Amino acid sequence: MRERFVGRTRELETLRAARNRVVLVVGEAGIGKSTLVGQVPGIVGRAVADEGAPDFWPWLRVLDGAGLSRELLDVDPLPGESRASARFRAIARCADELRRTETTIVLEDLHWADEASTRLLRHLSAEDSPTIIATSREVIDLPNADVIRLGPLSLTDVAEYAGPAKAEELLRRSGGNPLYLRLLSTTDAGDAELAHLVQARLAPLSTPCRNLLERASVVGEDVDLGLVDAEGLDEAIAAGLLADDPDAPHSVRWSHALLREAVYDALPRRQRIDTHRDLAAKTSGTDRARHLLRGGGRQEALRACQDVGWFERALPLAETDADRAELHLAIADQAYQEGLAKKALDHCAQAADLGDTDAIARAAVVVRGVQGDAVGPIANLCARARERLGDEDSARHAKVLAQHATVLAEQRGRAHITPLSARALAMAERSGDTEALMLAMQARQLLADVPEQLALGTRMVATGRPEAALWGHTWRIDAAYRLGAIDQVDVEITEVAGLADRMRWPLARWHVLRAKASRAELIGRFAESERLMAECFEIAKTLEDVSTVGLYYSFMQQLTRFTGRLDEYPIPDWILTLAVDHPIFLSATAQIRASTGDRDGALILYERLLPMIPGMPDELRWPSTGVFTAQTAVLLGDLENAAVLYDMLLPLGAYYANQAPGCDGAINRTLGVVAAALGRHDVAERHLTDAIAMEKRIGALPYLALAQFELAKISQRPDELLESALHLARRLGMKPLVAQIEARTAIPLTAREKEIALFVADGLANRTIAERLVLSERTVETHVRNLLLKLGLENRTQVAGWVVRSGLTWSH
Repeated sequence: MRERFVGRTRELETLRAARNRVVLVVGEAGIGKSTLVGQVPGIVGRAVADEGAPDFWPWLRVLDGAGLSRELLDVDPLPGESRASARFRAIARCADELRRTETTIVLEDLHWADEASTRLLRHLSAEDSPTIIATSREVIDLPNADVIRLGPLSLTDVAEYAGPAKAEELLRRSGGNPLYLRLLSTTDAGDAELAHLVQARLAPLSTPCRNLLERASVVGEDVDLGLVDAEGLDEAIAAGLLADDPDAPHSVRWSHALLREAVYDALPRRQRIDTHRDLAAKTSGTDRARHLLRGGGRQEALRACQDVGWFERALPLAETDADRAELHLAIADQAYQEGLAKKALDHCAQAADLGDTDAIARAAVVVRGVQGDAVGPIANLCARARERLGDEDSARHAKVLAQHATVLAEQRGRAHITPLSARALAMAERSGDTEALMLAMQARQLLADVPEQLALGTRMVATGRPEAALWGHTWRIDAAYRLGAIDQVDVEITEVAGLADRMRWPLARWHVLRAKASRAELIGRFAESERLMAECFEIAKTLEDVSTVGLYYSFMQQLTRFTGRLDEYPIPDWILTLAVDHPIFLSATAQIRASTGDRDGALILYERLLPMIPGMPDELRWPSTGVFTAQTAVLLGDLENAAVLYDMLLPLGAYYANQAPGCDGAINRTLGVVAAALGRHDVAERHLTDAIAMEKRIGALPYLALAQFELAKISQRPDELLESALHLARRLGMKPLVAQIEARTAIPLTAREKEIALFVADGLANRTIAERLVLSERTVETHVRNLLLKLGLENRTQVAGWVVRSGLTWSH
């Protein structure tokens, strides 16, 4: 029986006018959401409250209605793939197909939807959405969605529904709720609660019909007709309690969840239990587990829950510590696969408290590759496991040692883990266990020099595991970048791209895009680099790993060194807060701020960074961290630390500070900049000449222009260098460098004004400058006023920025 539709005229017009939009209809239970959206033809999918519903349940029904394969939402991970990655693959694949759908999609009861279903809807609503109308009891965060909030029916609406004679009384008793209105208008139950209204509604029905409804309430929201006696079915449908779906001839559904709940709650306890037990014998999978949870024996329900992966529901049923420990480990693994590291670690800790040595060792290595707050708990688990394992020579001990080395590197710096990582690698090799060897090589590569990094990458690829191959190729990309072996970089990027295409891993695709973005930047294709990083960022937002998002902002800020569009890529405060203990991020951000005249902002980061530097040369990211820090030291005038950094970087002069996360060209360029600032012009000239040759060899045109400009600053005959650098900078669109070169070739200041400009850039007040130069304060004021006028600037802060852009230094 179709419910009569009244009111909601404006809302219905909005729904009918929706095109390629997501419209969310929100309101309390019984308020008429389903009745409203039922006026719009479309493919319908409903979320249900039953625990047995699989992931993506409403979308599976939509795929059926659209004639699309349910395999689009297959989330079985490929070998070595996380469940989170497999789920993202399914969401992206399904969304691409659904965007071609011209029929309206109707999603009902999203307040019960699983997280995977909600993510697919968010993915679709973000851009290029098909027409989707969804209902929910609560507002769901959906990009670009229109929200319609349904309130009570008006007196006019009630009068239209039930006639004017009863309108005021029915409105008072129903509160304008259409479900209550419908029940009250067909029963004499008075002002009773919903349960009484439902029972009054059931009273006139035949015994077979009531029996069917009682059993159907135990079956669930959607009722498989094979599990109930169909006698009385037509009567239940005619009464408006069950709804028939022409597209699903073997099932019916409850017309409203509140009706089913009221019938179920009214069942005697023994009847509910017996019915669940009977249904368990006739069902399988999650349906069987659900019925056994409510009506089966303890051990039988426990095994059924384990069989379908319901480890959290199984936990209260476990009777021994050993069983509970196994369940905590299973829950932890599930949580980690879903990207829920904190939840995973909580269950790892509980497994370690309850379990034996093996459980502790396994708990220590569940959560891998994370940073931040998770590092401490993992380190504690590793320490506990190592104490229990003692001198055991085994694969499980090798995994624990490798994990401990990795997290200690985050806690204390990589220089402290050399013996531990070496022991882990040797033990893993003796064990012959592939997973142990993978973890041990990941720990070891944190300390590896370029040749060893290449070798470890080759060994990882040779394991034949997709995850290992991904890491192996990315390590080889970084090593080849540092060597300037660009042909090898291209080969390795092609290999990772092949992995991404075959396995469709989001993480693999992310690695491909970031490597290609760096490659494009290296040769001056800035627009292409920016486009690739934008794609990379979209994937990063789905990976639930903040470091991938942080890399995007760091990369884009570095790219603005060439494009001059720094204001378009501000780093969010939350990224800065999370990254304050990461040297590579601090150094890159400090260098950008110093180079754009933000001296105070650069100084805050630089002073936090300096204490970390002494222990960094053994780190994989040291070359980039070192060059950014050295450049910042020069820009801030900290020549004492610049000299220290020069000595630390000198052994790396033959390498490049290039890698997949970003480039900075030949390390010789930075050595030359520091040497020039220290007044060692002959040494600086040698470094910069070598840097020019290195950049020419690999075709790194932006960095060639930078090296030529730096050499021109100290050259006796700078014109040819400046002309070449200016030609390259203009050709590539390097606006900041063009401005610096043009400012240098036409600086309109006198020698004294240049000197005062440098003092102003250092933040000195006029009185202090006067004391330094043995001039009157009024004379200094005159010079400052003149240089502002000549440069067309308005204040001292702008003078500081001009000094940076022009390349003016004390060496002049």
